[in-house]
Amino acid sequence: MSKSYKADLLEALRDPSEAAEYLDAAFEEDDEAVFRLALKDVLEAGLSKKITFHAKVLRAKLLREKETQKILLTDYHP
Repeated sequence: MSKSYKADLLEALRDPSEAAEYLDAAFEEDDEAVFRLALKDVLEAGLSKKITFHAKVLRAKLLREKETQKILLTDYHP
């Protein structure tokens, strides 16, 4: 599985209706391994979204702290 296919799949699975259709199709295969893989993909897509959100929050916090430190260092005149 190429990276671009996997990335595209995970992006599509972030849409709840797409994820439901994907799981339905996997379930219809009547193969537990296929369904497990589909479920893993759906969970990974959800986690990717959460990780991205938390990474953005952390980045914003770090930038604010960096700006605060820059201001404190600029204002410090011994």
